[in-house]
Amino acid sequence: QRAIARFQDQHVADCILFCANHIGDSALVKFNDFGSLDRTRRIAAILLLGEKQHSWQEKAQTASHRDVLAMPVGMKAVRAAIQRCIANTAQK
Repeated sequence: QRAIARFQDQHVADCILFCANHIGDSALVKFNDFGSLDRTRRIAAILLLGEKQHSWQEKAQTASHRDVLAMPVGMKAVRAAIQRCIANTAQK
């Protein structure tokens, strides 16, 4: 909640990563909220799901600059997703 509030006041990052493995279903809720708020909906975002959370992928509101990755995933794939999402944000 605090991280999203910071985006309301200023641009603090080019991409945000929501890690559901650590914070549970609130990560999915906040990922979707982040995509619907006027101030944040154009910012690249990635939802990282734990191994037992793969079914949540269909509930995530994705776009070309908003992606979902499911564990297990390597850092190379995470970096590629971040770069792709940021690049797609720049094209909007």
